[in-house]
Amino acid sequence: MFDFGPLASQNDSALLSYFHATKQASSLVDFSNARSPFILVARPGAGKTALLKWLETFSKDPLTIVFKARTTRLSLGDSMLNVGDIRVMIAAELFAALISEIVERGQLSGKTLKEAKDFLSKGWTKILGGFFRQNFVGLSILGVGFTLKPDERRSYLQEIRRTDRLTAGRAVLESVAAQTKIACVMDDPEEIVSEGLDEITAENARRLGAFLSVLAEVHSLGVRVVVTLKEHILQNMRANYSDFQHFADRIEGLEWTSDDLVRMLERRVSKRLRTTWNNVFEFNQQALRQKLFPLLVNGPRDLLSVCNIAGKESGKISIARLERVFRTHKADKWRDLSTYYGGQWPGIDQFARALVDTLKEKYNQNPIPPGNVNAEFETQFSNPQSDIHELRTKFQWIDSAKWEPPPVDERLFVIGCVGYIFNSERFYPWAGRDIDRFRLADAHFISPAYG
Repeated sequence: MFDFGPLASQNDSALLSYFHATKQASSLVDFSNARSPFILVARPGAGKTALLKWLETFSKDPLTIVFKARTTRLSLGDSMLNVGDIRVMIAAELFAALISEIVERGQLSGKTLKEAKDFLSKGWTKILGGFFRQNFVGLSILGVGFTLKPDERRSYLQEIRRTDRLTAGRAVLESVAAQTKIACVMDDPEEIVSEGLDEITAENARRLGAFLSVLAEVHSLGVRVVVTLKEHILQNMRANYSDFQHFADRIEGLEWTSDDLVRMLERRVSKRLRTTWNNVFEFNQQALRQKLFPLLVNGPRDLLSVCNIAGKESGKISIARLERVFRTHKADKWRDLSTYYGGQWPGIDQFARALVDTLKEKYNQNPIPPGNVNAEFETQFSNPQSDIHELRTKFQWIDSAKWEPPPVDERLFVIGCVGYIFNSERFYPWAGRDIDRFRLADAHFISPAYG
Protein backbone atom coordinates (compact mmCIF):
# COMPACT_ATOMS: atom_id res chain seq x y z
CA MET A 1 0.00 0.00 0.00
CA PHE A 2 1.17 3.50 -0.81
CA ASP A 3 0.02 6.74 0.87
CA PHE A 4 1.09 9.84 -1.06
CA GLY A 5 -0.17 12.27 1.59
CA PRO A 6 -3.32 14.24 2.52
CA LEU A 7 -5.14 16.03 -0.28
CA ALA A 8 -5.66 19.14 1.88
CA SER A 9 -2.35 20.94 2.32
CA GLN A 10 -3.43 22.40 5.66
CA ASN A 11 -3.66 18.83 6.99
CA ASP A 12 -0.19 17.82 5.81
CA SER A 13 2.35 18.65 8.51
CA ALA A 14 5.20 17.20 6.40
CA LEU A 15 4.30 19.07 3.21
CA LEU A 16 7.35 21.34 3.13
CA SER A 17 9.73 18.36 3.21
CA TYR A 18 8.57 17.37 -0.28
CA PHE A 19 7.02 20.57 -1.62
CA HIS A 20 7.82 21.21 -5.28
CA ALA A 21 8.29 24.89 -6.14
CA THR A 22 7.26 25.51 -9.72
CA LYS A 23 9.06 28.06 -11.88
CA GLN A 24 6.12 30.42 -11.37
CA ALA A 25 6.21 29.96 -7.58
CA SER A 26 9.93 30.71 -7.46
CA SER A 27 9.44 33.88 -9.52
CA LEU A 28 7.11 35.29 -6.87
CA VAL A 29 10.04 35.79 -4.50
CA ASP A 30 12.50 36.75 -7.23
CA PHE A 31 12.85 40.51 -6.80
CA SER A 32 14.98 40.81 -9.93
CA ASN A 33 11.74 40.27 -11.84
CA ALA A 34 10.34 43.81 -11.80
CA ARG A 35 6.97 42.95 -13.31
CA SER A 36 5.06 40.25 -11.49
CA PRO A 37 1.43 39.32 -10.90
CA PHE A 38 -0.01 39.91 -7.48
CA ILE A 39 -3.31 38.03 -7.84
CA LEU A 40 -3.05 34.31 -8.56
CA VAL A 41 -6.32 32.62 -9.47
CA ALA A 42 -6.73 28.87 -9.28
CA ARG A 43 -9.32 26.17 -9.45
CA PRO A 44 -9.87 24.30 -6.18
CA GLY A 45 -7.09 21.77 -5.65
CA ALA A 46 -4.51 23.55 -7.80
CA GLY A 47 -2.14 24.18 -4.89
CA LYS A 48 -3.05 27.62 -3.45
CA THR A 49 -2.72 26.62 0.20
CA ALA A 50 0.49 24.67 -0.38
CA LEU A 51 2.02 27.69 -2.12
CA LEU A 52 1.10 29.92 0.82
CA LYS A 53 2.69 27.51 3.32
CA TRP A 54 5.89 27.55 1.28
CA LEU A 55 5.94 31.36 1.00
CA GLU A 56 5.58 31.60 4.79
CA THR A 57 8.97 29.91 5.17
CA PHE A 58 10.78 33.05 3.96
CA SER A 59 11.46 34.98 7.15
CA LYS A 60 14.41 37.21 6.16
CA ASP A 61 15.04 37.31 2.40
CA PRO A 62 12.45 38.32 1.52
CA LEU A 63 10.77 39.27 4.78
CA THR A 64 7.38 37.59 4.44
CA ILE A 65 4.32 39.09 6.14
CA VAL A 66 1.23 36.88 6.15
CA PHE A 67 -2.33 38.10 6.61
CA LYS A 68 -4.89 35.51 7.71
CA ALA A 69 -8.65 35.74 8.13
CA ARG A 70 -8.56 34.26 11.64
CA THR A 71 -6.54 37.25 12.89
CA THR A 72 -7.53 40.07 10.51
CA ARG A 73 -11.07 41.32 9.82
CA LEU A 74 -12.09 44.29 7.68
CA SER A 75 -15.81 43.90 8.27
CA LEU A 76 -18.24 46.53 9.54
CA GLY A 77 -21.12 44.49 10.87
CA ASP A 78 -23.50 47.49 10.75
CA SER A 79 -23.85 50.36 8.27
CA MET A 80 -22.08 50.23 4.94
CA LEU A 81 -19.41 52.74 3.99
CA ASN A 82 -19.06 53.69 0.35
CA VAL A 83 -16.24 52.10 -1.64
CA GLY A 84 -14.11 55.25 -1.49
CA ASP A 85 -14.27 55.39 2.31
CA ILE A 86 -13.43 51.70 2.57
CA ARG A 87 -10.38 52.17 0.37
CA VAL A 88 -9.16 55.14 2.44
CA MET A 89 -9.50 53.31 5.73
CA ILE A 90 -7.93 50.07 4.47
CA ALA A 91 -5.05 51.96 2.83
CA ALA A 92 -4.26 54.03 5.92
CA GLU A 93 -4.32 51.04 8.24
CA LEU A 94 -2.48 48.72 5.85
CA PHE A 95 0.34 51.23 5.26
CA ALA A 96 0.70 51.74 9.00
CA ALA A 97 0.46 48.02 9.81
CA LEU A 98 3.15 47.07 7.29
CA ILE A 99 5.51 49.85 8.38
CA SER A 100 5.00 49.00 12.06
CA GLU A 101 5.49 45.25 11.49
CA ILE A 102 8.74 45.82 9.59
CA VAL A 103 10.04 48.11 12.32
CA GLU A 104 9.09 45.55 14.99
CA ARG A 105 11.01 42.83 13.14
CA GLY A 106 14.18 44.96 13.13
CA GLN A 107 14.59 45.08 9.36
CA LEU A 108 15.32 48.83 8.99
CA SER A 109 18.23 51.10 9.76
CA GLY A 110 19.47 54.66 9.33
CA LYS A 111 17.33 57.35 7.76
CA THR A 112 14.62 54.92 6.68
CA LEU A 113 14.18 53.62 10.23
CA LYS A 114 13.87 57.19 11.54
CA GLU A 115 11.27 58.08 8.86
CA ALA A 116 9.26 54.98 9.73
CA LYS A 117 9.32 55.67 13.46
CA ASP A 118 8.43 59.33 12.92
CA PHE A 119 5.45 58.34 10.77
CA LEU A 120 4.20 55.95 13.44
CA SER A 121 4.77 58.14 16.50
CA LYS A 122 4.08 61.66 15.22
CA GLY A 123 1.07 60.82 13.10
CA TRP A 124 -0.46 57.41 13.36
CA THR A 125 -0.16 56.88 17.12
CA LYS A 126 -1.93 60.19 17.73
CA ILE A 127 -4.85 59.17 15.52
CA LEU A 128 -5.21 55.81 17.25
CA GLY A 129 -4.81 57.42 20.65
CA GLY A 130 -7.80 59.62 19.94
CA PHE A 131 -10.05 56.58 19.47
CA PHE A 132 -8.49 53.65 21.35
CA ARG A 133 -6.88 53.15 24.74
CA GLN A 134 -5.00 50.10 23.53
CA ASN A 135 -1.57 50.35 21.94
CA PHE A 136 -1.78 48.75 18.49
CA VAL A 137 1.48 47.74 16.80
CA GLY A 138 2.39 45.62 13.81
CA LEU A 139 -0.33 43.76 11.97
CA SER A 140 -2.82 44.37 14.80
CA ILE A 141 -3.33 47.89 13.42
CA LEU A 142 -5.12 46.56 10.35
CA GLY A 143 -8.86 46.47 11.00
CA VAL A 144 -9.06 48.60 14.15
CA GLY A 145 -11.15 51.33 12.50
CA PHE A 146 -13.72 48.78 11.38
CA THR A 147 -14.49 48.00 15.03
CA LEU A 148 -15.64 51.56 15.77
CA LYS A 149 -19.25 52.66 16.01
CA PRO A 150 -20.59 54.46 12.88
CA ASP A 151 -20.27 58.00 14.27
CA GLU A 152 -16.78 57.33 15.63
CA ARG A 153 -15.79 55.76 12.32
CA ARG A 154 -16.79 58.89 10.43
CA SER A 155 -14.61 61.00 12.76
CA TYR A 156 -11.77 58.52 12.38
CA LEU A 157 -11.95 58.79 8.58
CA GLN A 158 -12.03 62.56 8.76
CA GLU A 159 -8.90 62.55 10.90
CA ILE A 160 -7.10 60.26 8.45
CA ARG A 161 -7.98 62.62 5.62
CA ARG A 162 -7.22 65.79 7.59
CA THR A 163 -3.72 64.60 8.50
CA ASP A 164 -3.13 63.20 4.98
CA ARG A 165 -1.96 59.87 6.34
CA LEU A 166 -2.14 58.21 2.92
CA THR A 167 0.43 60.47 1.29
CA ALA A 168 2.77 60.16 4.25
CA GLY A 169 2.30 56.39 4.43
CA ARG A 170 3.00 55.91 0.71
CA ALA A 171 6.25 57.83 0.93
CA VAL A 172 7.52 55.90 3.94
CA LEU A 173 6.46 52.52 2.60
CA GLU A 174 8.22 53.19 -0.70
CA SER A 175 11.45 54.06 1.17
CA VAL A 176 11.08 50.93 3.32
CA ALA A 177 10.57 48.71 0.26
CA ALA A 178 13.69 50.20 -1.34
CA GLN A 179 15.80 49.16 1.67
CA THR A 180 14.50 45.64 2.32
CA LYS A 181 12.76 42.93 0.32
CA ILE A 182 9.21 42.49 1.58
CA ALA A 183 6.61 39.94 0.52
CA CYS A 184 3.02 40.37 1.68
CA VAL A 185 0.99 37.19 1.14
CA MET A 186 -2.57 36.11 1.81
CA ASP A 187 -4.95 33.33 0.84
CA ASP A 188 -8.70 33.81 0.31
CA PRO A 189 -8.83 37.59 0.96
CA GLU A 190 -12.63 37.49 0.63
CA GLU A 191 -12.73 35.86 4.07
CA ILE A 192 -11.13 38.99 5.52
CA VAL A 193 -13.66 41.45 4.08
CA SER A 194 -16.88 39.50 3.47
CA GLU A 195 -20.03 39.89 5.56
CA GLY A 196 -22.82 37.35 5.98
CA LEU A 197 -22.97 33.67 5.15
CA ASP A 198 -23.03 34.18 1.38
CA GLU A 199 -19.68 35.39 0.05
CA ILE A 200 -21.10 35.73 -3.49
CA THR A 201 -22.91 39.06 -3.17
CA ALA A 202 -22.50 42.40 -4.93
CA GLU A 203 -21.58 44.15 -1.67
CA ASN A 204 -18.92 41.58 -0.81
CA ALA A 205 -17.53 41.93 -4.32
CA ARG A 206 -17.18 45.68 -3.84
CA ARG A 207 -15.52 45.25 -0.44
CA LEU A 208 -13.04 42.79 -1.91
CA GLY A 209 -12.43 45.04 -4.91
CA ALA A 210 -11.61 47.96 -2.61
CA PHE A 211 -9.19 45.75 -0.66
CA LEU A 212 -7.43 44.52 -3.80
CA SER A 213 -7.20 48.07 -5.17
CA VAL A 214 -5.23 49.03 -2.08
CA LEU A 215 -3.06 45.92 -2.35
CA ALA A 216 -2.36 46.81 -5.99
CA GLU A 217 -1.06 50.18 -4.81
CA VAL A 218 1.13 48.52 -2.17
CA HIS A 219 2.48 46.22 -4.89
CA SER A 220 3.32 49.21 -7.06
CA LEU A 221 5.32 50.78 -4.21
CA GLY A 222 7.82 47.88 -4.26
CA VAL A 223 6.30 45.45 -1.77
CA ARG A 224 5.86 42.04 -3.44
CA VAL A 225 2.18 41.26 -2.85
CA VAL A 226 0.92 37.72 -3.51
CA VAL A 227 -2.81 37.05 -3.18
CA THR A 228 -4.41 33.71 -4.06
CA LEU A 229 -8.04 33.81 -5.13
CA LYS A 230 -10.74 31.34 -6.15
CA GLU A 231 -12.11 31.65 -9.68
CA HIS A 232 -15.77 32.14 -8.70
CA ILE A 233 -14.77 34.93 -6.28
CA LEU A 234 -12.91 36.67 -9.09
CA GLN A 235 -15.88 36.38 -11.45
CA ASN A 236 -18.22 37.89 -8.85
CA MET A 237 -15.85 40.81 -8.29
CA ARG A 238 -15.42 41.32 -12.03
CA ALA A 239 -19.20 41.60 -12.41
CA ASN A 240 -19.76 44.00 -9.49
CA TYR A 241 -16.64 46.10 -8.86
CA SER A 242 -16.44 49.06 -11.24
CA ASP A 243 -12.66 49.60 -10.84
CA PHE A 244 -11.77 45.98 -11.61
CA GLN A 245 -9.62 47.05 -14.58
CA HIS A 246 -7.28 48.92 -12.23
CA PHE A 247 -5.60 45.61 -11.36
CA ALA A 248 -6.85 43.27 -14.11
CA ASP A 249 -3.42 43.23 -15.79
CA ARG A 250 -1.86 41.85 -12.60
CA ILE A 251 -3.97 38.69 -12.53
CA GLU A 252 -2.55 35.31 -13.55
CA GLY A 253 -3.57 31.71 -13.14
CA LEU A 254 -1.65 29.31 -10.92
CA GLU A 255 0.28 27.36 -13.55
CA TRP A 256 1.56 23.79 -13.74
CA THR A 257 3.53 21.97 -16.42
CA SER A 258 3.71 18.23 -16.96
CA ASP A 259 7.29 18.37 -15.63
CA ASP A 260 5.98 20.03 -12.44
CA LEU A 261 3.40 17.30 -11.88
CA VAL A 262 5.98 14.56 -12.43
CA ARG A 263 8.47 16.21 -10.07
CA MET A 264 5.78 16.69 -7.43
CA LEU A 265 5.01 12.97 -7.57
CA GLU A 266 8.68 11.99 -7.67
CA ARG A 267 9.35 14.00 -4.50
CA ARG A 268 6.45 12.27 -2.75
CA VAL A 269 7.92 8.91 -3.71
CA SER A 270 11.46 9.70 -2.62
CA LYS A 271 10.81 11.91 0.44
CA ARG A 272 7.50 10.59 1.81
CA LEU A 273 7.53 6.94 0.74
CA ARG A 274 11.34 6.76 0.92
CA THR A 275 11.64 4.52 -2.10
CA THR A 276 12.09 4.73 -5.87
CA TRP A 277 9.69 5.25 -8.75
CA ASN A 278 10.13 1.68 -10.07
CA ASN A 279 9.20 0.24 -6.67
CA VAL A 280 5.86 2.07 -6.73
CA PHE A 281 4.76 2.25 -10.38
CA GLU A 282 4.70 -0.27 -13.23
CA PHE A 283 5.10 2.49 -15.81
CA ASN A 284 7.54 5.30 -16.55
CA GLN A 285 6.89 9.05 -16.33
CA GLN A 286 6.26 9.38 -20.06
CA ALA A 287 3.36 6.93 -19.88
CA LEU A 288 1.93 8.97 -17.01
CA ARG A 289 2.05 12.14 -19.11
CA GLN A 290 0.41 10.54 -22.14
CA LYS A 291 -2.25 8.34 -20.53
CA LEU A 292 -3.24 10.03 -17.27
CA PHE A 293 -2.49 13.75 -17.38
CA PRO A 294 -5.18 14.49 -20.03
CA LEU A 295 -7.78 13.23 -17.52
CA LEU A 296 -6.79 15.71 -14.80
CA VAL A 297 -8.76 18.89 -14.10
CA ASN A 298 -7.01 20.68 -11.24
CA GLY A 299 -3.68 18.88 -11.50
CA PRO A 300 -2.02 18.14 -8.15
CA ARG A 301 -5.11 17.23 -6.13
CA ASP A 302 -6.56 14.98 -8.84
CA LEU A 303 -3.22 13.25 -9.30
CA LEU A 304 -2.70 12.66 -5.58
CA SER A 305 -6.30 11.51 -5.17
CA VAL A 306 -6.15 8.79 -7.82
CA CYS A 307 -2.68 7.68 -6.68
CA ASN A 308 -3.87 7.37 -3.07
CA ILE A 309 -6.91 5.32 -4.07
CA ALA A 310 -4.91 3.13 -6.45
CA GLY A 311 -2.24 2.77 -3.78
CA LYS A 312 -4.66 1.07 -1.39
CA GLU A 313 -4.45 -2.10 -3.46
CA SER A 314 -1.47 -4.41 -3.06
CA GLY A 315 1.33 -4.44 -5.57
CA LYS A 316 2.71 -1.78 -7.86
CA ILE A 317 0.36 0.80 -9.34
CA SER A 318 -0.47 0.32 -13.03
CA ILE A 319 -1.84 2.77 -15.59
CA ALA A 320 -4.92 0.55 -15.97
CA ARG A 321 -5.59 0.81 -12.24
CA LEU A 322 -5.32 4.59 -12.32
CA GLU A 323 -7.61 4.85 -15.35
CA ARG A 324 -10.17 2.68 -13.57
CA VAL A 325 -10.12 5.04 -10.58
CA PHE A 326 -10.67 8.02 -12.89
CA ARG A 327 -13.72 6.38 -14.49
CA THR A 328 -15.34 5.97 -11.09
CA HIS A 329 -14.66 9.67 -10.30
CA LYS A 330 -16.19 11.11 -13.43
CA ALA A 331 -19.58 11.72 -11.79
CA ASP A 332 -17.81 13.55 -8.95
CA LYS A 333 -16.27 15.96 -11.45
CA TRP A 334 -19.72 17.03 -12.68
CA ARG A 335 -20.93 17.51 -9.09
CA ASP A 336 -17.83 19.57 -8.31
CA LEU A 337 -18.90 22.14 -10.90
CA SER A 338 -22.02 22.91 -8.89
CA THR A 339 -20.11 22.92 -5.60
CA TYR A 340 -17.33 25.24 -6.74
CA TYR A 341 -19.09 27.50 -9.27
CA GLY A 342 -22.81 27.21 -8.52
CA GLY A 343 -22.78 30.26 -6.25
CA GLN A 344 -21.77 32.52 -9.12
CA TRP A 345 -23.49 30.59 -11.92
CA PRO A 346 -26.41 28.52 -10.54
CA GLY A 347 -27.05 25.38 -12.57
CA ILE A 348 -23.59 25.54 -14.17
CA ASP A 349 -23.25 21.75 -13.99
CA GLN A 350 -26.49 21.23 -15.93
CA PHE A 351 -25.55 23.91 -18.44
CA ALA A 352 -22.03 22.58 -18.98
CA ARG A 353 -23.23 19.00 -19.40
CA ALA A 354 -25.85 20.04 -21.98
CA LEU A 355 -23.41 22.11 -24.04
CA VAL A 356 -20.53 19.64 -23.77
CA ASP A 357 -22.80 16.78 -24.92
CA THR A 358 -23.79 18.84 -27.96
CA LEU A 359 -20.16 19.69 -28.76
CA LYS A 360 -19.12 16.05 -28.34
CA GLU A 361 -21.57 14.99 -31.05
CA LYS A 362 -19.90 17.37 -33.51
CA TYR A 363 -16.25 17.30 -32.50
CA ASN A 364 -15.55 14.45 -30.05
CA GLN A 365 -11.89 15.14 -29.02
CA ASN A 366 -11.07 16.91 -32.28
CA PRO A 367 -10.11 20.61 -32.34
CA ILE A 368 -12.96 23.12 -32.16
CA PRO A 369 -12.30 26.27 -34.22
CA PRO A 370 -12.27 29.52 -32.20
CA GLY A 371 -15.75 30.96 -31.89
CA ASN A 372 -17.54 27.69 -32.55
CA VAL A 373 -18.28 26.98 -28.90
CA ASN A 374 -20.10 30.30 -28.66
CA ALA A 375 -21.80 29.74 -32.02
CA GLU A 376 -23.10 26.36 -30.87
CA PHE A 377 -24.38 27.92 -27.66
CA GLU A 378 -26.28 30.56 -29.64
CA THR A 379 -27.80 27.86 -31.85
CA GLN A 380 -29.01 25.89 -28.83
CA PHE A 381 -30.05 29.11 -27.09
CA SER A 382 -32.58 29.77 -29.89
CA ASN A 383 -33.77 26.18 -30.30
CA PRO A 384 -36.99 25.61 -28.26
CA GLN A 385 -36.30 21.86 -28.28
CA SER A 386 -32.84 22.08 -26.73
CA ASP A 387 -31.82 21.59 -23.11
CA ILE A 388 -30.02 24.96 -23.18
CA HIS A 389 -33.23 26.72 -24.18
CA GLU A 390 -35.06 25.09 -21.27
CA LEU A 391 -32.32 26.06 -18.82
CA ARG A 392 -32.71 29.71 -19.90
CA THR A 393 -36.05 29.81 -18.09
CA LYS A 394 -34.51 28.51 -14.86
CA PHE A 395 -31.29 30.50 -14.57
CA GLN A 396 -31.07 34.21 -15.39
CA TRP A 397 -27.35 34.23 -16.16
CA ILE A 398 -27.86 31.71 -18.98
CA ASP A 399 -30.58 33.89 -20.50
CA SER A 400 -28.16 36.84 -20.60
CA ALA A 401 -24.98 34.90 -21.44
CA LYS A 402 -25.12 35.90 -25.13
CA TRP A 403 -24.17 39.48 -24.31
CA GLU A 404 -22.85 39.55 -20.73
CA PRO A 405 -19.14 38.80 -20.16
CA PRO A 406 -17.36 36.49 -19.92
CA PRO A 407 -18.25 34.62 -23.15
CA VAL A 408 -19.54 31.07 -22.80
CA ASP A 409 -16.35 29.48 -24.13
CA GLU A 410 -14.33 31.31 -21.45
CA ARG A 411 -16.76 30.16 -18.76
CA LEU A 412 -16.30 26.55 -19.87
CA PHE A 413 -12.55 27.09 -19.81
CA VAL A 414 -12.36 28.57 -16.31
CA ILE A 415 -14.45 25.72 -14.84
CA GLY A 416 -12.23 23.14 -16.56
CA CYS A 417 -14.50 21.68 -19.24
CA VAL A 418 -12.54 23.06 -22.20
CA GLY A 419 -8.83 23.25 -23.02
CA TYR A 420 -7.02 24.99 -25.85
CA ILE A 421 -4.39 24.43 -28.53
CA PHE A 422 -1.65 27.05 -28.76
CA ASN A 423 1.29 26.73 -31.19
CA SER A 424 0.25 23.12 -31.88
CA GLU A 425 0.43 22.16 -28.18
CA ARG A 426 -2.59 21.04 -26.15
CA PHE A 427 -3.09 22.83 -22.83
CA TYR A 428 -5.39 20.91 -20.51
CA PRO A 429 -7.38 22.59 -17.72
CA TRP A 430 -4.87 21.58 -15.02
CA ALA A 431 -2.13 23.66 -16.72
CA GLY A 432 -3.72 26.83 -15.37
CA ARG A 433 -6.03 29.68 -16.16
CA ASP A 434 -4.42 31.76 -18.90
CA ILE A 435 -7.33 33.74 -20.36
CA ASP A 436 -5.12 35.75 -22.72
CA ARG A 437 -3.61 32.63 -24.26
CA PHE A 438 -7.03 30.99 -24.45
CA ARG A 439 -8.29 33.96 -26.45
CA LEU A 440 -5.33 33.72 -28.85
CA ALA A 441 -5.57 29.93 -29.20
CA ASP A 442 -5.53 28.16 -32.55
CA ALA A 443 -8.41 25.95 -31.42
CA HIS A 444 -10.24 24.62 -28.37
CA PHE A 445 -11.15 21.08 -27.30
CA ILE A 446 -13.34 19.30 -24.77
CA SER A 447 -11.48 18.17 -21.67
CA PRO A 448 -11.28 14.34 -21.62
CA ALA A 449 -12.27 14.50 -17.96
CA TYR A 450 -15.75 15.61 -19.08
CA GLY A 451 -15.83 14.35 -22.67
